[in-house]
Amino acid sequence: MQQTTEDEATSNAATSLIPAVRDPAPRRDPWAESADPTEEEVGSHRAYRWPGLAWLVPGLLMGGIGAAGVQRPGLWADEFATWGMTTVSWSEGLKVLRWVDAVIGPYYGLMKAWTDAFGNSDVSLRIPSVIAMAFAAALVGAIGNRVYGLRVGLLAGAIFAVLPGASRFAQEARPYAFTVLGAAVATYALVRILQGGRFRWFAAYTAGIALLGVAHVIALLLIAAHAWVILARRRDRWFWFGLAAFIGILPAAPLLYLGQTQKSQVAWIGSFYLTPEAFLETGFGNAWVAVAIGVMALFALALRYPSSIFTAWAVVPLVALLGLSEYMPLLLPRYLMFTLPAFALLAGTALSRPHSLAAIAGVALVAGLAVPVHLEIREVDGHGDATRELASVITDGYRPGDAIVYAEGDAFVGSGWLPRDTVAHYVPTARRPRDVFMIAPPRTDGTLLAKECPQAACLPEILPPRIWVLRLGYLNDAVQGVGEEKESLLRTKYREERTWRPAGFTLALVVRNSS
Repeated sequence: MQQTTEDEATSNAATSLIPAVRDPAPRRDPWAESADPTEEEVGSHRAYRWPGLAWLVPGLLMGGIGAAGVQRPGLWADEFATWGMTTVSWSEGLKVLRWVDAVIGPYYGLMKAWTDAFGNSDVSLRIPSVIAMAFAAALVGAIGNRVYGLRVGLLAGAIFAVLPGASRFAQEARPYAFTVLGAAVATYALVRILQGGRFRWFAAYTAGIALLGVAHVIALLLIAAHAWVILARRRDRWFWFGLAAFIGILPAAPLLYLGQTQKSQVAWIGSFYLTPEAFLETGFGNAWVAVAIGVMALFALALRYPSSIFTAWAVVPLVALLGLSEYMPLLLPRYLMFTLPAFALLAGTALSRPHSLAAIAGVALVAGLAVPVHLEIREVDGHGDATRELASVITDGYRPGDAIVYAEGDAFVGSGWLPRDTVAHYVPTARRPRDVFMIAPPRTDGTLLAKECPQAACLPEILPPRIWVLRLGYLNDAVQGVGEEKESLLRTKYREERTWRPAGFTLALVVRNSS
């Protein structure tokens, strides 16, 4: 018995010299389909001392980037539609809305009140969009923080802020920044609802949908994405979600009705406008930025995880718009701007999984690829129409006694209000050629375009020594098609001295014949 004990002691002494070796734990692949986010990752916003950084940093970043160079690009045609509505009285504006642009009437009302207080300079017209996009970026960060934690919030918010599409529409005097903000408000409220939020989050969801609808009714397609998420994840909340969405739609109901009566306004839109190239250019600036975001997003598409919210936000409205466009032409890439935050959130989710240095490198890659586009959209003609350049030619070349003529027929091939609005906004009154054929300015008595008199009745007995001919588009002959009587006059009494073709326009200066 004693021998056995000694043998055991010897054996134990020998084995104690051999270190215990465990099977190595499998290395976790941060991008694997099975890489379910840990409880620490999902709730990490509670582990940080300053969770407010998730919304504060993206908001400030977007505000700074959006404001940079906001004064430089000239207003383009649609922005001039906004400017024009701020120059008339409330009653005249309402008369115009009876015939055109009723669906964005609330935005025009907001801008009218804003410009009455702060003026209608280019910067003043664009500042509301800068503010709206900055708040949207803050909410992108807040959504990422709420779903996955502070790291995702910061990454997604930063990616969104550096996307060229966010800057482009932050600097546009149109309602699209407000659709992005409304989508972000509604989606943040949806996240809180999914996490067991109280009644106030249903009320917040209603407010977000209401903002979305009055900013641009097409953006209400986001509800389809949210409905898919509710059905997939929280069917017990379906009734209250549906009620909140229905109440949110109500403010936009009159706009939907009026939009049906004015659907000829979008008749020019064809399916060719929503080509892959057009969509990528509008939202991401160029194909390289889109590829970078797309590759990142692919690693966040696991539908059984919370990123399904972002996936639905990115994909479902596009599918719904394609279906709706079978009945009405609506395929414009900018109508889908409200889905841009979803792509940033998908990319931020993917970048949160590897090492911090890799995540920072990913954001830097997107920012670097976007730099050329950021510079381009901040050029003088960065919004597509070289309106400032056009106005400077007229201002610098003006002589006392100069007149100017426009082509009424240009309204059938483009934005008929643009030529006159450009001159009225950018050319100083003292150096503005006389509009010899206009008898009523644009947006008078419910008419969007200016009214012209018969040519013979308006011309003075002594013809102007020089006439500027301003047309839309690139034309070889600015006089051709300007109007039968105008063309006859200009060809018989005048000779062309010089022609300019700034982006979007053809401008000719004709001089009266000496004999």
